[in-house]
Amino acid sequence: MAQKKDDPKHENHYKQIETIENDFYKIEFSDAHSQQAFSLVKVRITNKTDDYLFFEPSECTFKYDFGTFIPKGKRQIIKPNKSNSKVLKVTGKQNFHVEHLEIEINGLYLVPVKGELVEIEKFQLPAAKNSVSAGGFELNLIDTKQQTDETLAKFKCTFKGTEIGLLDPSKIVITTEKGVWANESRKSKSILMEKGDSKKFTAEFRIPGKILDMQFATMHMDWKDAFQITKKQKLEASSHQLTIDPGLTHGKNK
Repeated sequence: MAQKKDDPKHENHYKQIETIENDFYKIEFSDAHSQQAFSLVKVRITNKTDDYLFFEPSECTFKYDFGTFIPKGKRQIIKPNKSNSKVLKVTGKQNFHVEHLEIEINGLYLVPVKGELVEIEKFQLPAAKNSVSAGGFELNLIDTKQQTDETLAKFKCTFKGTEIGLLDPSKIVITTEKGVWANESRKSKSILMEKGDSKKFTAEFRIPGKILDMQFATMHMDWKDAFQITKKQKLEASSHQLTIDPGLTHGKNK
């Protein structure tokens, strides 16, 4: 039997919200509905850029005749040219089983992957010291291994800056009297860091023994452009009026 309108589980379903699309992102909406105890809508955000997007659900709002409510949720980090989905939901003691409301989608930020380069002094191996720092980045050597044809150096990186740090270990090279070699660690990838964040990474270098015996060589890790500072840029918000879809509502409550 169909649920009655005064049933706490009765759902008001709303007309489809139009997709938002601009140069930075596309937002698609689905399953917007309310019961007495809550309202929710699913959003799928596609990052159309080669940069990162931050989405802060707690900056969105659901607006009713009886007040404004804020959904909970952790920040979503949307990688370049990727998509994330999130359910925005508000609850409370009020009766959210309404025929119309307004949703404001806010809290979208662009985080450029190209920022201000932080120059950090080269790091000697075997280690002459265990830490270096610059521009809000603090590096501490955790472990090293130097063999004839392979060298590994593991670090803990802590960011103490006020903006956003970008760490890309794949940019690191090692310089020797015989030339320059790139970091070969397969786990090296770009990392976003905010104040207080700590990440571990490994730099891995291989040089044929016939060229250089790394076990006894003095080498220097050159960070190149592995460390950058970038700033998030707030993107435009959008508002959407939700109105009940009688046919869809009837069908969903059967």
